[in-house]
Amino acid sequence: MTESKVAIEAEFTLLRKQIQGIKRRKLERFRCPIAAMGKLHFPNSSERLDVWVINLSKGGIGINLSHPLESGAQVTICLKSDDQKTLFQKNSRVIHSTQQVDGSWRIGCEFDEQMSDDELDTLL
Repeated sequence: MTESKVAIEAEFTLLRKQIQGIKRRKLERFRCPIAAMGKLHFPNSSERLDVWVINLSKGGIGINLSHPLESGAQVTICLKSDDQKTLFQKNSRVIHSTQQVDGSWRIGCEFDEQMSDDELDTLL
């Protein structure tokens, strides 16, 4: 068992130089508290969905849904601060929908305008 562990670590170490060329996120991403909820609104539609917020950055958000969304779709994300006093609405664009092991879908959205440091601090 130890031999296998060493081999995997060695393989990762050897691949590190190749991994450096992979595109990394531009902005730091923060995990949201368990059971963080938000609302998803679709322009020109009365449809609204409750979503689980997984992570948040100044430039975007990761949410979980029971179904995928089309890449490029315009959506509005609504979030309340921890104290439930402040409502944030961010117009966004769906970047990806990735199916998860449990059958849910991780939806990555990019905000049209980045959050300020104060907005991010209020939400986290």
